[in-house]
Amino acid sequence: LVDRVLKIGVLLTEVYIDTVGDPGKYEAKMSKNFPSIKFVVAKKADSLYPVVSGASIAAKVTRDRAVRDWVLDETADNIHRNFGSGYPADPATKSWLENHKHSIFGFPTLVRFSWGTCSTYFKSGAEVLW
Repeated sequence: LVDRVLKIGVLLTEVYIDTVGDPGKYEAKMSKNFPSIKFVVAKKADSLYPVVSGASIAAKVTRDRAVRDWVLDETADNIHRNFGSGYPADPATKSWLENHKHSIFGFPTLVRFSWGTCSTYFKSGAEVLW
């Protein structure tokens, strides 16, 4: 994302990052890749820095709109949009995933296959060797 923002000509001097991993390692990696930018990396940064709180809200609103407006490519008779919040603890989301998994193809295109929640569903499907 930082690279894309720089490529479109934005003068980026400071970046705040909310992380679940090791802040020091992530800051070092980002600083190495972008030495002219000051990086502030912290766990729970959205509760520490107002700018991150605002960005978090904007990201959630954007995500909610994208999910709401998603055009499903799949045409199965049983597919529906009652997928809940999209968070793994949501019973509606769990139910939707359970009811829309396919043993070969995985899930409809709406679902991010790299999502850790999907890995348990893939274990019960057909094994694919790449």
